[in-house]
Amino acid sequence: MHALSLWRPRPNYAILRANTAHYPGVLALHAAIWGREAKTVSVVDGNRPARSGREWQYMVAAGNSSNSKVLSRQPQSVTVSSLLKELCLSRFDLVKLDIEGAEASVFGKDAVLSWLDGGFRFMYWEAHDDMVRGSEQATINILQQRSITVVIPATRDSIYFACSYGISTDTCVAACTRWRSNFSAWLPPCFPANVPIRSVLAHGLAAPRDGLDRISRASGLPREQLICR
Repeated sequence: MHALSLWRPRPNYAILRANTAHYPGVLALHAAIWGREAKTVSVVDGNRPARSGREWQYMVAAGNSSNSKVLSRQPQSVTVSSLLKELCLSRFDLVKLDIEGAEASVFGKDAVLSWLDGGFRFMYWEAHDDMVRGSEQATINILQQRSITVVIPATRDSIYFACSYGISTDTCVAACTRWRSNFSAWLPPCFPANVPIRSVLAHGLAAPRDGLDRISRASGLPREQLICR
């Protein structure tokens, strides 16, 4: 199985190395995932004021960024396509993207997107529209234009699951269900037990606003019924 998981800067990288030290099949890369190969990119403190200075809001920007919150210049950036080539792989079985807004570049209009045409089987990603406005819907649109099935798991966060165009919708939903069953702790406390935990995102449907909207649209229940009183 060929899985790709890209992490953010140190000390996350050091933790990744420590956590995977006993797994010989894991290759940890200290690099920034980006839409196109660039000579340099910058790591900046993101635009969430309440989380300023915390690693889960660090994000990658273009190397010539004038952002006053630049934390470091990262010398290496990679694309998913370049990784497939360098690792001599035809595809990844799983691509996991939790990259704090960099999905705006990875799926942007100038990005190298050839890997979407058979270069992966399953993909799990978290959208960060609060960090880069419009990136969530743009990502969904790019995938759906390529006949890639997009599934909404019923989670609190803006998380999606997708399957390559060669995988049927039924198989994709079944895979998402198996994956999702391991994360029941993420369901809101008032989530009804009989509500579906996933739903295929219809072509052209706008991205849900938040977790409760996501669950409401997946289940058909009014949002008000899902809120704890």
